[in-house]
Amino acid sequence: MNPSVNIAAIYGSIDEADRIEAGELGISMDSLPLQKFFSYLIEGGEQVE
Repeated sequence: MNPSVNIAAIYGSIDEADRIEAGELGISMDSLPLQKFFSYLIEGGEQVE
């Protein structure tokens, strides 16, 4: 994993204004299937395909 990349999980909905603000701050937001999220946690932060 690239040391300059941080990952955060958000539980809940994000409105369009928040998405726009995130983009302006250089933050990209993508959906992540729950199974992959748990696999990521179990693997200790290693990239899971």
